[in-house]
Amino acid sequence: YFSIFGFSKIAGGSDEALRFFSAFWATAAVVLFVAATGSAFSLPGRLFAAALATGSNFWFYQAQNARFYALGFFIATAILVISMALLRPRQRREPPASRRVALLFGLMLFGSFMHFYLMYLSLAVLIVIGLLEPRLRLVMAALALVLVSLAFLYLKVVIGTYAQFRVENSWMGESPDWYIYQLNAARQLMFNKWALLAIAVCAGAWLLRIVLGRDASVAEPSQPPAGESTLLVLGPWHGRLDPAAALVIGVPLIMLAGGIVSSILISPNFQDRNFLVCAPFLWGATAKLYDVGVQALAPRLRLLANFALALAVL
Repeated sequence: YFSIFGFSKIAGGSDEALRFFSAFWATAAVVLFVAATGSAFSLPGRLFAAALATGSNFWFYQAQNARFYALGFFIATAILVISMALLRPRQRREPPASRRVALLFGLMLFGSFMHFYLMYLSLAVLIVIGLLEPRLRLVMAALALVLVSLAFLYLKVVIGTYAQFRVENSWMGESPDWYIYQLNAARQLMFNKWALLAIAVCAGAWLLRIVLGRDASVAEPSQPPAGESTLLVLGPWHGRLDPAAALVIGVPLIMLAGGIVSSILISPNFQDRNFLVCAPFLWGATAKLYDVGVQALAPRLRLLANFALALAVL
């Protein structure tokens, strides 16, 4: 709200100006996702995810609503991009890991004080990075401790002192029916029936690869390497989860668990809009599903699947 207040002093407080603030950040989030996640997802996968993102009721509504969700999309996308950079070998001309960690934590702090579920998202990201990168485990644990401590102080010193809202009198529920209802509402906001059909096509293509066998359905060698088109990379002695898949799947699941547990133990706070601040990670999940399913098919099968996806998306 401080950000949009400052923007209104420059652009004015008209309906168009306030909506433009959200429209800009919502669009920038999708552009950033497509432009900066090429190391983890194919271009068709990123474009497929962007099509589902901009076709969702949640993105479309928040892209013209003068609140913090659109800016939250951009912050969450930037967190996703930097996290994936930390989980892959450092490329030439990339900043050192310490600089990327500092930038990541700065984004997490900014996001956490903008929407408290972005703090949940940040903690989930720190957990996933800590599990996958032993060399960063202590750093991630320290950052998580600092983040939680600052958020707690903010709630006690600022919110608890000056806000009229009291978390103990929240209108949100905490029964199993409430969580089921909110999850279904989040699904409807994020994926309508046509989006679900498109996702089903990608999942069906993945299953088809498994049923037919790799030789019969896999794409030609010019396609992305196996490490970029699988959910599980099998090593000589053990299975290794693809870091990008771990992020885009693990973070929403940890957020879901954290939101429900904190609602039960502390105060009701789980709601469809709160949970969907992780929408950019769900975009990544659809891109990954496309890559392991449709993108990895042989050319003729891939053409047929893409035709079905185009109809569903349009």
